[in-house]
Amino acid sequence: MTDSLSRVAYDSAAWLAAIVESSNDAIISKSLQGVIRSWNPSAERLFGYSAQEAIGQPITILFPPERLHEEADLMRRIQQGARVDRYETVRVRKDGTHIPVSVTLAPITGRDGLLSVSQRSRVISEGRGKLKLGYAPMNYCSVQR
Repeated sequence: MTDSLSRVAYDSAAWLAAIVESSNDAIISKSLQGVIRSWNPSAERLFGYSAQEAIGQPITILFPPERLHEEADLMRRIQQGARVDRYETVRVRKDGTHIPVSVTLAPITGRDGLLSVSQRSRVISEGRGKLKLGYAPMNYCSVQR
């Protein structure tokens, strides 16, 4: 019976890992200090950094200088137990290109409380026309507890 339960747990973990790896969204996890801990292939395509280059770096490598304050604001919300949905902002690719993105952040918790943060990013289509590169304020952000 124990072998069977172990196999189910392994299969579930492998299945979830496969979902993250095949997602069209950039999925990143970061420590509570803002250090990148995992980086899926879509994050590589969106931001231009390989997983090897990104893991261990501060998440702020993706922020334009005028938006660095956003990290502290978003982390404060996460530490209060909130989830941040569809935060529209601008991030920077490795080549310096500014890209409009929608970011969703969720706390990763365990028995001991808040452990880490999961972050999903996707490009905002130009057709929406709400976010202008480099200078737009936050357009939409919902916080759920």
